[in-house]
Formats: sequence, structure tokens, C-alpha cells
Amino acid sequence: GGHSMKKFLVLICCLAMLLSCLVGCMNDTGKNDPSGANTDDVVDGTGGADDSIPADKKYNGEEIYIVAWGNQEADYDFNDDTSTGDPIAKQTFVRNNNVAARLNVRLKFDRELDGSNPNRQEYVATVERNLGAGTKYDIIACYSQCAANFAVDGFIIDLKQHSDVIKFSQPWWSANLIEKSVINNKLYFASGSIAATNILQTFVMAVNMDKIAAMGLDDPREIVKEKKWTMEVFYNMCKDTYLNKNQTGESSVGKDAGDEFGFTTMDSVVGDAFFTGNGMTYMMADSSGKLILDPDFEGVKTDTLITELMAKMNSNDYYYNGGAAIFEEQRTLFYGTHFEQLMKRRDKINFNYGYVPFPMADEYQGEYYSTSGFPYTMWSITTVCPDTERAAYVLEALASISHSTVQPTLYNNIKYRLTDDSLNEEMFNVIIESKTYDLGRIFHNVFAWEDSPVALFRMRLYAGFEGGEGWFSLLETKRPALKDGLGEINRAFGY
Repeated sequence: GGHSMKKFLVLICCLAMLLSCLVGCMNDTGKNDPSGANTDDVVDGTGGADDSIPADKKYNGEEIYIVAWGNQEADYDFNDDTSTGDPIAKQTFVRNNNVAARLNVRLKFDRELDGSNPNRQEYVATVERNLGAGTKYDIIACYSQCAANFAVDGFIIDLKQHSDVIKFSQPWWSANLIEKSVINNKLYFASGSIAATNILQTFVMAVNMDKIAAMGLDDPREIVKEKKWTMEVFYNMCKDTYLNKNQTGESSVGKDAGDEFGFTTMDSVVGDAFFTGNGMTYMMADSSGKLILDPDFEGVKTDTLITELMAKMNSNDYYYNGGAAIFEEQRTLFYGTHFEQLMKRRDKINFNYGYVPFPMADEYQGEYYSTSGFPYTMWSITTVCPDTERAAYVLEALASISHSTVQPTLYNNIKYRLTDDSLNEEMFNVIIESKTYDLGRIFHNVFAWEDSPVALFRMRLYAGFEGGEGWFSLLETKRPALKDGLGEINRAFGY
């Protein structure tokens, strides 16, 4: 009984906080609060959400159990402790209470399990064991790759059976989710505005706008708007930017982290963003709905991109894996990073910056595509959930309210010093709305890491800095492992 008493007290505290928030915050925080907390949205019953959930959709105070993941990386999605003054936690608190009030449900988040990358096998095993033993989780909100395990193991439902409730065409779900993440016409997991981590983990190219102006270059954000931001334009802007800053005389021995460049990256993972930005996927469904390696992944297109990127990264104008200091010290024009790092380090930046998506392969591509690092939350509904439609309404409400409240808060915390030009906001929206979900990324758990398509692209790219085997010979050695992994996923989806 002690545990339920504790839960009850927590609930009482939450209600008390909500009341004091409603009473106390009404006067002093409005739409222009720099933290982005539109507390006045709470009272209108929709939380400012622009969705089509019927006003009379109410559930009698029923409890919805959500098993989340509990480590630090997941805090942006689940931390609703308003006492610290963290604007994202504050907005998450408001969002959760909003959904609860609107649908008349009680949201119970279980954050006991650490489901981050090193612990993901154990996390999956524990959640599946609990489900098997009768634990009534309605919803799983987990580290992105774990969702694939739950799908393969048969613990989550096809969300498309509730596509009348979950409106995947809306901006709070990622636009190409259905296009890229459906196997055998089934979709087992989704993300988008519902996950702050999904937004913050998104790879972007930060731009030193002061440098752009000083060099007399065209504003790359305007080029993005004209749908002309391509690899060629990016390469041309980086051309002849190298300056040997910290060595003098004839004895200089080539570039190092103290020099000045056209482009550098936060870490080696950011290389993935070029692959996605060029309109490519690791895996796709064939005409029968079965998962296969994308022919472009196996083909000339990947080989060409890798060869071209390696040649650039080996040249002086680029410094691969250079880290944040190069950007912060104004020694690079472009910096491959993600929104979370920009948010955390913006106080170290004393110049105007903007950001753009990673470039398209060419103008013919016509669309930008963005991707994320892996520590973001994927949402699913369990097969043991007694009312999957009710759970679907909870997901749709969480996502749409996040889009109108949490997402602007994140943007406000990424902005340069709370003053920003409107072009950056446009770019932020372009980047978030062009997110892709590549099954090759989501399902790479099924493979040994070094056999996964994601790792193969990276391995070839990095090996190229020292030579290493060619793309096609690397693929050949991995064929049996790739075939086994694809077979396992397809069987899980009913083939």
C-alpha cells in the first residue's frame, strides 16, 4: 500500500502545483515570456493545439500507464519538475496536465528503467518481461532503437489501425514517417514534436553569419528557401577558406585544430546527416512491402558521395570531427552539429549565427531531408493495452500540444541570445519538418553494430581518411549478415 500512497501524494502535489500555476502565473507570464511558457494555454482545454480531437472525447479519469526511459538523455522528454525553473520542464508539466484535463485521463509515467544506448538490451528484456507478467503498460516511450525490438518481438501494435485518430499528415508528426517507416503496410512507432529529444537531436549546419557577411557570400538561408541549397553550393562556399592560423614559415605541416576552415563537425556521427541530406536511405520497402536494402545504398550513389566527401574532408578547407571550439572561436564558416549542442553552448557564442539543413544532392532532389542522433524518444502502443484507441488519442493530444507549446520553447532556447532574425525560425521549421525516419537507423539493433548499414557507411567514410577498402568490396563481405538481419525483420512483419 505504501507505493500507491506515494503515487497518490505525488498526484495531490501535482494538482496543487497546477492550481498555483493557474492562479499565480496568469498575470506574469504571457505569450511573450522568453522561456516560451504559454501558461495561459492551459485553461482553454486544448492547450493551443490545432488538432481535430473531438471536444467531448473524455475518459472518466482513467489511468494511462506510460513506460518511459529514465536516464539523463531522456530528461528533455519526461522531466516536469517545475521547481528548477527549467523552461522545457515547465512546458512539459503544462503539456501533460493539459492532455490529462482535456481527455480526462491520468498520465502515469514510469521512469525507473534506464533505457539509454549501453542499457538498451536490458531495458527491452525488462519491459517485455513485465508485459509478459501482466504489467499494464498502455504506451512505451523509449530510446529510438528499442522500438524496433518491441516491434520484432510482437509487443506493440500497428499505429495505422488508428490513423483516423493519429493524423500522421500533421506537422507534429514527421512528414515522411509513413513513406519511409512502413513495412508490410504497418507502422509500429512514431516520433515528432511529441519528443523534445527528437527536435534537439536533429543534425543541422550552424552558420557563422558574421563571416558570411564579411566574405560577401550569399545568405545560405535564402538559398535554402529558393530550394537551391545543394552539395555543390556548399562546397563552393567552403572553397579557399583555409587559413593556417597557428603555424608560420616554411615548416608548416598541414592543418590542425587551431586553423581556420570552411566546415567542421561536432563528432563523427554527424557524417550520417550528409547521407540523409542527399535524399538517401539505408533500407526501404519494395513493391510487395518487404524490407530491402535501398538500391542507392548498395549502388553508385553512396560510393560517389563517400568518395567526394572524403576528398573534401582530406583537403585543407575541411576539418572532420573538429569539435565546438572551432565554431565558437569563429574559425569555421559552417559547423555540423545538433540543436541540443547549440542550445547548451549558445552563451559561448559571441557572433550572429544561423542554421540550415544539410544540403541536397542537387536541385533535382527538390526536398531537404534531416535526421537525428539516436537518443530520442519513439512512441508506441502495446499489444496488452486494453483500449488502444484511447492510447491513440493520448499520443495525438501529446504530439499536437507539444507542437504548439514545447516546440516553440525549444526554439526560444536555441536562438542566439533571445534576439533572432525571422529567417532562423523559418530554417528551424524547415529542418524539423523535413525529418526522416530511416528503417536502417531504427532497426540497426537487429544487426551486430559492425554489420549494420549505418555503421558500414561510417566505416567506409572514416576508413577513407587512411585508405581502406572500397564501398563495393566492403558490402560484399557483409552480404550474409545483411541478408540475415533483413530476413529477421521481415519475418516479424509477417513475411
